[in-house]
Amino acid sequence: MVRMRTRRLAPHRSPGPQRGKTESSLPRLLADFSVAVGTVTAILYYFGWVKAQSEARRLGFDVSALDLSTADCLMRSLNVLFVPVLLLLLAALALQRVHRRLAAPFIAEGRRTAVLLAARLFCLAWLPLAVVAVLLLFTPLKGYALPLCFMTALLLARYGRMISRSRTGVDPWPAGTRILVGALMALATFWATAQVARTVGQALGADIAAQPSQLTGVVLYSAKDLGLDAPGVVSTPQSSPRAAYGFRYSGLYLLERSGNRYFLITDHPGRVIIVNESADVRMEFVGTHGSDVKP
Repeated sequence: MVRMRTRRLAPHRSPGPQRGKTESSLPRLLADFSVAVGTVTAILYYFGWVKAQSEARRLGFDVSALDLSTADCLMRSLNVLFVPVLLLLLAALALQRVHRRLAAPFIAEGRRTAVLLAARLFCLAWLPLAVVAVLLLFTPLKGYALPLCFMTALLLARYGRMISRSRTGVDPWPAGTRILVGALMALATFWATAQVARTVGQALGADIAAQPSQLTGVVLYSAKDLGLDAPGVVSTPQSSPRAAYGFRYSGLYLLERSGNRYFLITDHPGRVIIVNESADVRMEFVGTHGSDVKP
């Protein structure tokens, strides 16, 4: 009698759990991406608004008159953030190479006590940085003393935490500490961003006030006498009886347009003129060195 041998097939493993794991990680990835985009957008908006506010105050008016939208604030931040962001990325790249070549071998192969001591010293870096911040308060960099030292102390503390966790396998910070440090890091980032934006806005405002001729020149024609007696503005009545616009104003430069309003400044800083766009007013824009800017 011939015995038939049956081959037992290995149980088929359903790819269900792996697929479920992949599907569950997708919403988390989208959530992280949304948080990152929202944070960057908030920083750019805040930077643009503070920059516009500082520039407007330097020129003698309030930023609320511009009625800036979110897109306006974002565009105002992008044109001046290229250099700071580039410098930060280069610094991060340099620090990463230093960590891989010098710090990483020490963390992996150094004595445990020495590595943990170094991690603790990084966490206590806020003590000498506090002294540095106090000293910087008496220098021209006083506006950057507290936010930069605060941010540096938090970054060094996070680096010390990473060293300790890499060597011991245990996170030395509980969940409450991680949340608190994250909130403080966000606060320090906005603080430093506001100071940079304030400095940039003041510098741009001072540059425009010192040399308004770098802006686009404007020759304004009006059907009625607008009574523009600002310094540097020359009013010339039009002698022709058929002229649609009886008054010509020169010596103006275009600072900003917001909605249907034009913000004009004169060759002598200290006066900002707002003109509403209407059929009774005509504007001619000329180059910065055009002969029609001044009479």
